[in-house]
Amino acid sequence: MGGTNEGYGGDNANLNHYARHTGAHSTLCYKGENIVSISENGFLKNNIFYTKFKKNKNEGGIWINASHNGYQKTFGAIHTRALFLNKEGTDFRGEDELKIYPRKFLGFLGWGNEKNISLHFILHPKVSASLTQDGKAIIIRLAHGHGWVFRATGGEVKLEDALHSEKPSVRSKTLRIVVETSVSESNYSKINWQFKKEKDQISK
Repeated sequence: MGGTNEGYGGDNANLNHYARHTGAHSTLCYKGENIVSISENGFLKNNIFYTKFKKNKNEGGIWINASHNGYQKTFGAIHTRALFLNKEGTDFRGEDELKIYPRKFLGFLGWGNEKNISLHFILHPKVSASLTQDGKAIIIRLAHGHGWVFRATGGEVKLEDALHSEKPSVRSKTLRIVVETSVSESNYSKINWQFKKEKDQISK
């Protein structure tokens, strides 16, 4: 779950309510809004939206292409994600795109100076992470000592406090990787990112 004051305060009911928010998960969040509306009592409303998913596999690795229109009704936006994992499991890449198809009364909502897109990756509590001095990468250390490098283009990379939850009543403080950017005047934004095993890390 994401690193906000909501995440660290309140009782289990409040935390369970917050855990339903899009921003509390490892995905792209637009304008801090939820893909699915949440009622005051914490239940997900029966929003009607589509998801698409396609998987391909060959000797090089696995490709996945997916999309959803959870932000279309409110903002006219479509989120697409492409993923690649090599066969050795040492190179995991992604490309997240948000495209807004503005209606006449929504045309001004897509872009602005504020960073209105945030891409989240919640880390396990046993994983340590630190931002490099140039602020362009994050070094990740697993509990058994193996290291990974995270890099992204198309947004500002940062680390934030967060909560990790494997069971409804069990939560631990952790970190999350966040990539922040904004939709351009063309109502389009793209973030490319990569997790790569340290010995095979991408060149600087």
